[in-house]
Amino acid sequence: MSFASPNPEPPFYLLLQHTSPADANNATSSTPASFSHPLIEYHFADDPPSALLPSSAAENVIILDYNGPDSTPVVQSLHSDFAITGVKVTDAPGAAATRRNDRMFIIETIASGGDR
Repeated sequence: MSFASPNPEPPFYLLLQHTSPADANNATSSTPASFSHPLIEYHFADDPPSALLPSSAAENVIILDYNGPDSTPVVQSLHSDFAITGVKVTDAPGAAATRRNDRMFIIETIASGGDR
């Protein structure tokens, strides 16, 4: 799957879409999706791996590895009770008026035990 875009820069915006285990198992669920804005920190390949460790047990660390507009981004969770189920790139509503890339990542997640 390609995320090709006319803009060579990565999407400027990012949202997390949360699904509960109960809704994931119920294809007819009418529960609306829950979204949140994550706190974003940039880390690079030459940074120490310890910089990615969570600062508390409640913190969910997600790694998004973007390798350019012609490849699928790789997204991983470092928390055993918080899983990534998908990633998509879509238009960011209202962002076309800005001079930034008007696309956004939506990272689909599911948590066990009610965590988000």
